[in-house]
Amino acid sequence: MPEKKSGSILILDDDAPFRELVGNLLRQEGYQVVEAGSPDEATAMFSNKDTVLAIVDYRLPQMDGMSWITNLRNAGGNTPIIFCSAIPCDTKTFSWLRNILQVALIIQKPIVASTFLQQVESLLPGYEKNYGGEGIAAAHASGAGEASVALSDEELRHLAKKLKIEQAVREARMEYLKQLENDWKMLTQLVDEFNNDRTALTSLQQGILIAHSVRGTAGSLGLEKIGELAGKLEDFLYSLDPRDASDQEIYWSEIIRGLATGNNLINDAMSGAVDMPGKTTRNRVLILSQDETVIDSVMEEETLRLAHVQGTDNPGSFLRYAAEHRIDAAIIDTGPDAEAAYEHARMLREIPGNEALPLALICPNKLMLSPADRTYVGASDVLYAPVSGLDLRESVEKLLRVSTPGQPRLLVIDDDEVLCRFVSGVLTDQRMEVTYQTSPVEALASVEKVKPDIILLDLMMPMMTGYEVCRQIRTIPEVADVPVIILTSKTSQEARSAAFAVGATDFLTKPVLAEELQARVSAHLASAMRKRRERARDTETGMLRGDAFMIEAQALRKTAARVNQSLALAIVEMDDFDELTIVQGHYGAHSAAVHLGLMLQHRFSAETLRARWSSSGYALAVPDTGTGALAGALERLLADFSAFRFAGSTNKFVTTFSAGVADSDKDGGDLETIIKAAHHRLRTARRAKSGVVASV
Repeated sequence: MPEKKSGSILILDDDAPFRELVGNLLRQEGYQVVEAGSPDEATAMFSNKDTVLAIVDYRLPQMDGMSWITNLRNAGGNTPIIFCSAIPCDTKTFSWLRNILQVALIIQKPIVASTFLQQVESLLPGYEKNYGGEGIAAAHASGAGEASVALSDEELRHLAKKLKIEQAVREARMEYLKQLENDWKMLTQLVDEFNNDRTALTSLQQGILIAHSVRGTAGSLGLEKIGELAGKLEDFLYSLDPRDASDQEIYWSEIIRGLATGNNLINDAMSGAVDMPGKTTRNRVLILSQDETVIDSVMEEETLRLAHVQGTDNPGSFLRYAAEHRIDAAIIDTGPDAEAAYEHARMLREIPGNEALPLALICPNKLMLSPADRTYVGASDVLYAPVSGLDLRESVEKLLRVSTPGQPRLLVIDDDEVLCRFVSGVLTDQRMEVTYQTSPVEALASVEKVKPDIILLDLMMPMMTGYEVCRQIRTIPEVADVPVIILTSKTSQEARSAAFAVGATDFLTKPVLAEELQARVSAHLASAMRKRRERARDTETGMLRGDAFMIEAQALRKTAARVNQSLALAIVEMDDFDELTIVQGHYGAHSAAVHLGLMLQHRFSAETLRARWSSSGYALAVPDTGTGALAGALERLLADFSAFRFAGSTNKFVTTFSAGVADSDKDGGDLETIIKAAHHRLRTARRAKSGVVASV
C-alpha cells in the first residue's frame, strides 16, 4: 500500500480564474489547496513539510515559472511539481524541466478537467482526502446504509464525479465570462495604444500577458475557440518589432481581425449565459398584459436571450418605464378593454422618441380586431390568445427587425467581414440601419443603393484602396457631403493627410473600440441628420417634405411589389382651411393643422411613411394595407380630431379634415397613378360635403 500523505497543494498562477478552477476541482476531490498569484507569495506559502505538490504556471510576474522552480530546487526543495504552460515546450526546454529541475509532469494549457484530476491522483496515490470541510457530498466518505451501498457501485461513483467536474467547470466559466469581457476590452485598448505610439512598450507587454492568460484559461473552461484565438494574438504581438519603422501590415491585419473575432465569440458566449448576474442585452421590449401566462413567458430563458424584455400588468408603470428608458418595441394586450389598450398605445407613441415605435397587439380572438383598428393603432404584428412563449419570441424578433422610415442609415465598406459584423453589432442597437459591403469594387453601387447618412471605410483593401473609394464617393452628388470615417491601422501623418485630401471626414484607428466607435459615429451622425432633416423634413411636425416623401415612397412601392404586398396611400387635407384662417386667425388655423400632423405621427405603424404635403395637408403611405383598412383608420382619426377644441382668435372652435384613399391593388402599379387616384377621390368627395374619407 502507498504511504499515507497529507498536506496542501500549492497553485502558483497569476491568472485568478484558472487558479479558482483548479482549486475548486481539487477541493471537491478532498485535497487541501493554497493559492498564490505571484512567486513571492508562493515562496512565503511554501513548506517542504506541508506542501505535497506544486502546480506552477510558466509566465508569471517578477520571474517565470522555471526560474521559481530553479530557486526552489537550489534551496533543497524536492516537492513534486506540475509545470503548466499555454506555450508548447521545445525539446531543449522539456529536457531541462524533466532532467535538471525534476518536474514530475508537464501539462499544456488548456487543461481537460477530468484528465487533470487523474494526473494529480497518480502523483499523490496515498493522499488522505478530507471532504468534511469542503461541503462534499456524503457519498465520498465511508459510512453505513445507503451511502456505503452507493460507494460500492463503481459506475455510479464515476458518474457522480463526472457530474461534479462538469458543474465546477460550468460555474467557473460563468464567473470567468464576466472577467473575460473586460479583459478583452483591455487587450483591445492596449493594442490600440501601442499602434498609436510604437514606443509604448509597456502597453505591448501588458497586452501579451493578457493574451497569454486568456490562452491558457479560456480553453480550460470550455471556451476553446477564444483560447486558440488568444494564443494566435499572443504570437502575433510577440512578432511585432517596435524598432521596425514599417507598418507591418500583415501582422496588424491579423491582430485587428483577431480582436474583432474574439469580441464576437465572447458576445456569443455571453448570450448563452442567460443566468449570469449583471448580463445586459441589446434591445429593450416592453410588454403590458394582465395575462399571467404572458408575463411568465417574458421570464423564459429563450426570451431573455433575444432582448431585455420587461413585462407589467400596470398601465402606469408601463408608461412610466417607457418615459424613463429608451425602448425598441412594445407589445400591448387588448383584453379585457380594447379601447383602453388603444389609448395606452397612443400615449406610448406620444412620448418623445417613440413616434415610430414598432408595436404589437395581443387580442383574445381574430374577431376582436378589425383591419381598420389595427391600421389606426399602428400594430406591426398581432398575436391571438392563448400566447405561448414561442409566439411571444417570434413577435419580439419581428418587431426588432422592423425598419422605420427616417432611421439613420450607415454603410460599412471593409473587406474583412468579421470586422463588418462587429461594427454592425455595435451600432445596430443605436437605432441605426447598418449595411456592409466587403467588395471595394462594388462599394460605389452600394453607396448609390443605400444612400447612407454616414460611411465607415477601410483604408487598405484589395484591388481598390479606401483612398480611391472615398475620392469616387465625393463625385456622387447625393452623398457628396455624407461623413466618411476612415478605418485604418495606419497612423502616420502622411496617411491621414492623403485621406483628408480625397474627402475623408474623420479617422478611427484599428483595433476599433466599441465605445469610441459609438461616440464618433453618434457625433458625426447628429450633424448629418440635422442637415438631412433641414433638407427633407418639416420642422414643425418632423414629417418628410413632399419631394423626400416621393423618393422614400417609390422605394417602399418597389419593396411591396417584390414581396407581393399592397401599398395604400392617402392624401389628407384640412377642410375650408383658407376660410378658417380668415375667421379664426392664422395662429388658430395653423395650430389645428399642426395638431393633425402630430396625431398622424402618433398613429399608424412604424413602417408608415408620413409627409407634410402642404401647409394644411398630409400624405400617408402604408405598406401591407388595403384601401378599406386605411379608410377605416382615417375615419377613426377623423372622429378623434373633430372632437378636439382649438383656441381661435375669438373663441374655441372645432374643425374637420377630408381624405382620399387609393392602393396599388385597385388603382394601378406605379406611385404616380396611386397618388392621382387618391387626389381624385378627395376632390370629388369634397364637392358634396366636408369631413369625408373617400375610398371609392
